[in-house]
Amino acid sequence: MKLTNAIALYPVVALGVVYTPIKCIDWILTVPRHSAFSESVRVLFVAVLSAIILVLCFGPSYFLRPKVEPYQLKNKTPFSQVWISEDENAAHISLVLVYPYGERANPYELGLAHYVEHLAWHNVRSESGNQGRHSNAWTSATSTGYLMSVDVDALSNGIERLMATAQPLQISPEDAVQERDIVVSEYDFRVSENPFQDMRDEMVNELYGASGYARSEIGTRESIASFTFEGAQQLHRSSHKLSQAKLLISGPVDRNLVQDILEQLPQQPDLEPSIDLTVAHPTMVPSADIKSITIVGAAERQLIVRSVVSVPESVNPLMLEALINATNQMMLSTKHSGLTKSLRFDEFWARTIRFTLFQSGPSVLEIFTSAVPDSKVGLSALKAEFEKTMANARTNATQTDFESIKSRLLNKVDSDIHVLQTNEKRLRFALSTGGTYSSLSSYRKALKSMTFGIYTDFQTHLDTAPRTSTRMILPSN
Repeated sequence: MKLTNAIALYPVVALGVVYTPIKCIDWILTVPRHSAFSESVRVLFVAVLSAIILVLCFGPSYFLRPKVEPYQLKNKTPFSQVWISEDENAAHISLVLVYPYGERANPYELGLAHYVEHLAWHNVRSESGNQGRHSNAWTSATSTGYLMSVDVDALSNGIERLMATAQPLQISPEDAVQERDIVVSEYDFRVSENPFQDMRDEMVNELYGASGYARSEIGTRESIASFTFEGAQQLHRSSHKLSQAKLLISGPVDRNLVQDILEQLPQQPDLEPSIDLTVAHPTMVPSADIKSITIVGAAERQLIVRSVVSVPESVNPLMLEALINATNQMMLSTKHSGLTKSLRFDEFWARTIRFTLFQSGPSVLEIFTSAVPDSKVGLSALKAEFEKTMANARTNATQTDFESIKSRLLNKVDSDIHVLQTNEKRLRFALSTGGTYSSLSSYRKALKSMTFGIYTDFQTHLDTAPRTSTRMILPSN
């Protein structure tokens, strides 16, 4: 029910809440009490009256309460999952179709998954009809996605056009070559002018070895030049299957409309044959690589340390999210167990500090830290102090500091006034990374249940990071 319709019913509901009990009570008082039948009728009527009053009093609040969470359709559809996020205030409908394969699953040349995304998007552009208000696509390490914004009356057409990404590639060989040149231009824009790119690739290879985690989404100039249309077709057939894709529809829509549209969609079987797209996960073999390098274009001296560690088996995804956020907040705070207090404000070892803990895969956590030394501090001295401070931060956390950080995170959740949009962002992140969607309220429960003991056990686990890559950067001038 639309919000405006529910508001329009309020005068009727208010009249019913007042008038109905009065008339019913009046009737009960006038019914003769001399028979068992009349007494039974009176009891039954009181029960019915109570139910009516409950509906009249609390029914409007059900319809008027804001929708705060996307929901998943359970009916059979051409897709693996269909999610709906109803937002009556949105001007247009947003469609997002996500395939669960990105560059990590690509067994061919580096960056070919990105090239396949470009070619599959030509299927969408070649479809006739409403072209949509806005459209885009992406390729990440873990997924390939296509998104489109359409008017309400173009919803069916928009879904069919996104489904075209799973049809055989329709681009001509000549246009495929031209599209490859566009990918080269994109590479030049994103990578070739980045003075840190070679260092980044080297560190990633040291951390993740020959696994899919080390693959670059954009590829290299050499790998892009070796792309063939036949190779792209082979990868497309295996990575773009509607039976594995997930569709998110958000905006001014309702469940019945979407279900009717999905039931009328033409059947589209998956392409065959398929190749194995299983992602090779990194092995946690102990390794420590430390290098001092000179980078042309670097503005200042810098220490960069990247480490990987396995996800603790005993920690569920929601609790892991809470622990990651608490760790990031703690490490960058001025608390006793934070890095900033010791390295920036107490001893002036570093002018700037960055710390980011994140989940880079289902079973892997990565820690990225960097620091710019103070003017009179050498990089080697900063590295030694940094390692000591990091160890102290993980072992010397106090209950008081933990409760303060936990309270700060809870307040951030409780002060969120755009819960529907936040939950939709959480859903999009889960779809694009292959994770499981959980609502903001579920995350809050996990955050609330996180204890100091759980936090300290997690810090102990992080301290066992077996693979580390370190760079001490010197400017060229």
